[in-house]
Amino acid sequence: IHASALPRQTLEESAADVLVYGQGIEPFCELVAELSRPEPDLSKVMGTYYRDALNAIRENPANTRVMTLDEYPFVVESSDLLQWSGYMDFIDHHDGHNRGKPATLWTSQGCHGNCNFCAMHSIYPYHIEHRSAENVFKEIRLWYEAGRSGFFIADDVFTDDAQRLDTLADYIEKANLDIFLIVLSRADCIDQRRLDALKKMRVKTVSVALETGSQRLLRMIGKGLKVDDVGRAVSLAKRNGFETRVFIMVGFPTETKEDILLTARFIEEHRTELDEVNVSITMPYPGTRLYKDTRITVLPQFAGQFASWQHQPELGRKHLIDAA
Repeated sequence: IHASALPRQTLEESAADVLVYGQGIEPFCELVAELSRPEPDLSKVMGTYYRDALNAIRENPANTRVMTLDEYPFVVESSDLLQWSGYMDFIDHHDGHNRGKPATLWTSQGCHGNCNFCAMHSIYPYHIEHRSAENVFKEIRLWYEAGRSGFFIADDVFTDDAQRLDTLADYIEKANLDIFLIVLSRADCIDQRRLDALKKMRVKTVSVALETGSQRLLRMIGKGLKVDDVGRAVSLAKRNGFETRVFIMVGFPTETKEDILLTARFIEEHRTELDEVNVSITMPYPGTRLYKDTRITVLPQFAGQFASWQHQPELGRKHLIDAA
């Protein structure tokens, strides 16, 4: 994120010699190829900032050669290079069985949301670009044949295209693959049709972001949802037999004790329908509207230190209630 939002500053504050900004798969591959030459010329690699022989920072034009998502090679085709021992096992919440190490897949890029704290728009567009259902199924099947049965789908909104879900679900159901999936979504992309498709493709966990139980704050951050929308999505998913998870943030500008109590109330009202609540501290990352709106009053102590920024540790549900 920092490499795309503040590329020059990120290089200045780090020991790195080169960085890739924007959608970086093609530039990164070109960078690796160039570095393998006896005398690499980094000025040829689009979409990068780099240090020259005099340690001056140089900027190359942005990469414009972006392939379609279906054109990218599959990681599974080089899975023998992965050190699986470093990956966590997935423990099934229903029966406690170890389901092995899930593979992570991206089947789309981007998000149609407009949340003011999201830094992904520094890289990806305000719409969603999809891989085809056929292409996704091919990768899942290859992973399955390579011994993986669990899949974490890391798309921001996996369920936005209902027709694509239906097609992918049909492929998986007809192949009778013994797999499970964990997916992320938005409350406005959860309905009975989509959940029926998720059941056919053996999804276990559906995650949605509430962020806050305060409707005032939801409007302020540009979430584009109502608190009740998230509640309905959680209830519907639970009635359909899914594990459910919500993401919550605390520390928004202007957030009050009353706002936090509203979030705690949502958790209490849906306590029998929620399997997991992930709570994190709001971080105004560079490149976001939240950063631009708050940097003068909130972040002067961080000036010149962006290279060392990290995600804040997640808090438990008890911490949220204690904070209230």
